[in-house]
Amino acid sequence: MAAPENNSLAGKWTLHYNISGNEGDLACTFDQSDKDFTGACKGDQGEVSVTGKVDEAKVTFQYKTEYNGDVLTIVYTGKLESPAKVSGTVDVQPMGVDGDFTLTQSK
Repeated sequence: MAAPENNSLAGKWTLHYNISGNEGDLACTFDQSDKDFTGACKGDQGEVSVTGKVDEAKVTFQYKTEYNGDVLTIVYTGKLESPAKVSGTVDVQPMGVDGDFTLTQSK
């Protein structure tokens, strides 16, 4: 199968994040339909459901998680640097904490 020309994120990815000095990795699997994608990411804290969108080179996705009993929405905004790499910023709502991330396609 050739490399996707339509900026598809379908497949397996590794999400590395650094939010206020807290670093971690999640193993993600995405399915994509047109510009919208859904999937799941697994890490030490369990699995989260992800929803997102790819609009040309701009990628946005988010998931909800719980921290100390509070529900947080983790929002990722990035740029497709290549068919196998996305990088950008992370915003933790409603805490107002931020950081950065890279999403790389898994082999």
